[in-house]
Amino acid sequence: MLKKFAPIFITILFLFSAVVSSFLFTGCSSGSDVEFEVEPVDKKEGENLYPLKKEILDDAKAAVEIWIKNPQKIEEAFTGTALQEYKAARELDKKEGVKKVRVHKDQKFIVVDLKEGKRPQVDYEFLDMSYFVDAKTGKPKTKPYNKKRTVTIFLVKEEGRYKIDSFVGSSEAIR
Repeated sequence: MLKKFAPIFITILFLFSAVVSSFLFTGCSSGSDVEFEVEPVDKKEGENLYPLKKEILDDAKAAVEIWIKNPQKIEEAFTGTALQEYKAARELDKKEGVKKVRVHKDQKFIVVDLKEGKRPQVDYEFLDMSYFVDAKTGKPKTKPYNKKRTVTIFLVKEEGRYKIDSFVGSSEAIR
């Protein structure tokens, strides 16, 4: 009797193996090396979102550039909560007698939500090599962080360009 059902059993086993193998080889594993840029954007038919995305991305990059290299112009880059937090952090630095030297390497900006241009969201990934120096002598007080960071930036349009309104992420990176 077993000999009678053996071919059917082997066929079922073969089909089951084929189905399982197809799942394994078509990307169902979580260890993928592929990076995806996800934009949960509801697109109206025929609408080209590229110009808005490019404007947001360009303005976010310019704002971060000011934050890192031209803090004396911070009000051109920050508004709202981000500006308040920045000023509070500088007061804390002053009280502690230090200055922060910002060094961001391997920068990557990803527009993750356009929000129809009203409050777009950008993920900013970077290797944070920032450190503190003595405010009087300029000598290093800390070692560089040497940490990979992701900060979510929320922007608002003000004075004809997008400015950083708030951050979500590491308090060390934002300070």
